[in-house]
Amino acid sequence: MKNPRLYRVGIASVSRWCGISPRRAAVFSTALTLLAACQTESDPTKGPHTGYDAKEEAACVADGGMYRLAGAFMQYLCIRPTPDAGQSCRKESDCNSFCLAETKTCAPVTPMFGCQLILLEDGTEAEICVD
Repeated sequence: MKNPRLYRVGIASVSRWCGISPRRAAVFSTALTLLAACQTESDPTKGPHTGYDAKEEAACVADGGMYRLAGAFMQYLCIRPTPDAGQSCRKESDCNSFCLAETKTCAPVTPMFGCQLILLEDGTEAEICVD
C-alpha cells in the first residue's frame, strides 16, 4: 500500500470520545492496530480467492464489462452492462435480463446478485435471489 494515512489517537482521546474506560479504550486501540496490519494489497492474482484469469479479464473489459469478485462465493466474474439498461418495461420479455418490479426498468447489469423483485412474463411480481 503506497502512502498509507496514519492517524494518531491517544487512549485518553478514545476513552473520552467513546465514553468507555481507558482500559477498554486500550484494548480497542490495540485491536484496530492489529486489524490495520492485516491490510493486503489489491493485486487480484494474490490472496485467498481463486479463479482470476488475465485473459478473461482482458476480454471482459474489451467487451465493456467489469471483471471483479462477485457473488456469495466471491468468484471472478465479468459483470456486463445490459443493452437495454434503464429502459421501461412491463414484463420479462421487454428486457434482455430482468425487468425490475420496483422501478419498472430493465436491469442495468448482468448478472445481478442479491434478491430482486422482478416482473414475470404475465406482469406479476416475483422475487429472485442470485448468489
